[in-house]
Amino acid sequence: MRLKAMLAVAAIALALAAPLHAANLRWAAQNDILTLDPHSQNHATTNAILMQQKLDLFTPSDQLTFSVHLDGMRERHDESVGREGVFDIATAAIREAKRRGFRVNINTTLFQTAKPDEVAEFFSWATNDLKVDGITFSPGFAYEHAPRQDVFMGRRQSKELMRKIFTNRQQHHRK
Repeated sequence: MRLKAMLAVAAIALALAAPLHAANLRWAAQNDILTLDPHSQNHATTNAILMQQKLDLFTPSDQLTFSVHLDGMRERHDESVGREGVFDIATAAIREAKRRGFRVNINTTLFQTAKPDEVAEFFSWATNDLKVDGITFSPGFAYEHAPRQDVFMGRRQSKELMRKIFTNRQQHHRK
């Protein structure tokens, strides 16, 4: 009984004391460009629609990398995001960021419709023409609320696609 009373008093004291020590919570998610707290993240993923307009908010640094979602060349990317013109906006933003000295990577999702030779050529173009600093890519895997379920790859399909991409990319570099 005495233990219960002590715990109750401690709980009340804690509840009353907690608001006295409240502080603002500064929250930032690694993939949320709207939470641009320079002390909380050094990686910003973006579709680049507003990137070119917002570049003045940043200073180029080897500790900051913009990761731009780009799923392929113009037709494939715009189809993937369901909006015409996004490829041109994204690539213009990448070029401007690189001109200003920022590090920029691209983030690519590959689906069943991906052709290994086109993907290898896209990666070469992104590296040699856009001058991106890196490429992150992964197969698209199914999720319940996706508008289309027929575009996702299984594990075997994704492994085969990756092998073919790298084979084509190596052949392309030998030429």
